[in-house]
Amino acid sequence: MHYKESIQPCFFDPRISFLIIFIGIYLFLFSVFFVLEPLRSTFMIWVTYGSAALMQIIGLHAEASTATLAQGFTEIRLRGVLYQVHEKCTGLPLVLLVAAAVAAVPARIHHRLAGAAAMVVVTSAIACMRILILGLVAEFGNNAFEIFHTYIMEVLTVALGISILTFWCRMVARLR
Repeated sequence: MHYKESIQPCFFDPRISFLIIFIGIYLFLFSVFFVLEPLRSTFMIWVTYGSAALMQIIGLHAEASTATLAQGFTEIRLRGVLYQVHEKCTGLPLVLLVAAAVAAVPARIHHRLAGAAAMVVVTSAIACMRILILGLVAEFGNNAFEIFHTYIMEVLTVALGISILTFWCRMVARLR
């Protein structure tokens, strides 16, 4: 068997095509968000203030601050305790992964673009809810905060990301 004959079927496998497209889109989104500091900062500000607003709605006294944005994080103050909100806390990695995966699913280009845009909004809302839940844990069960922050919320975030992608794949299948 020649090299050309052995490699050719690999590129026609839809799983390999999806993986290549996903990696390409992810690297593009990663470079856009991490090269353009104002875009990344705007996202962090939006999620921080959105989370603080949600906390205010449910009765927690939360104050958001962007005074430390130049140092790479924003802050939310609850009961005199200052919590640092870093990029990972804002869900940016989830946003980029889900948007890239949704855009890589075989569909018409306008469906891909609409799906990626919708997933940015949905995953951003999930990031705000994640910070809200952590705020509730910090307010009412401060000794469990580290466990929630490090383990439980990470697992829930990954599960939500997979659920969103699964939902999108089902929607695309219906659109065909």
